[in-house]
Amino acid sequence: MVILFPQKVIVFSWKLLLDRLPTRSNLVRRGVPLPERDLGCVSCAVPSESAVHLFIVCPAVLPVWYQVSSWLGLEFVILIGLAQLFQAFTSIGRGKRVRLGLFLVWHAVIWTIWTSRNNLIFSSGTPSEEPVVDRVKLLAWKWFLAKCPASSCSYHEWEVQLVLCWYR
Repeated sequence: MVILFPQKVIVFSWKLLLDRLPTRSNLVRRGVPLPERDLGCVSCAVPSESAVHLFIVCPAVLPVWYQVSSWLGLEFVILIGLAQLFQAFTSIGRGKRVRLGLFLVWHAVIWTIWTSRNNLIFSSGTPSEEPVVDRVKLLAWKWFLAKCPASSCSYHEWEVQLVLCWYR
């Protein structure tokens, strides 16, 4: 099973791990003028939106990691950094297929969190009706099928026992 993600998602992940995303705190650090009212997190109004806050500790995002971990049959522990979370999340699995699957889910989670945040900013603050975890599952399933078109894994199977889909 070889899983590749859209190139923009790979670049995005790399920028995230290097803390190079245009989060509000990074924009300010780079000298981009932002109105004072636009410095905080769009989901919870914490005064400064950093990558760690946005992707790990934001009260709107933390439940996403818990639910995704539960879906994967894993126990989620809050870690202090994105690199530590990435390493812990993608190195848990035994075997190449499971690690690649976890890598796929990691990318789907961070991409969905980022696009949800951007939708809040650029769509007049209107949150999506579909829960973030449902969008993560659907996106991961679509990426999986795009790279493994011979798979007979249905979306229902993916939602219930995705690990079995990795071995087909």
